Amino acid sequence: MQFEDKALVFASALSNVYKKPEERDDLQELKLEEESLTEDFTAMLWGLMIFYCHITEEKLDILGFLSILTRLAFQHSMEE
Repeated sequence: MQFEDKALVFASALSNVYKKPEERDDLQELKLEEESLTEDFTAMLWGLMIFYCHITEEKLDILGFLSILTRLAFQHSMEE
């Protein structure tokens, strides 16, 4: 499976969390394999960015999105 397709699977999975069971999208199953873990984790990050941009209607590149994630992580750690 291509990287972009994996990222879309992860974005759809995130979206499904907020849907009623009968409204959820069918997802392609991914196999957890050690040799593709780096690509999978990177696709998860891209999927999260796709989902975020869809919800907020912002147009971000990955560095802009990482900046947002860094601020959120910092804010959360300061609250603890």
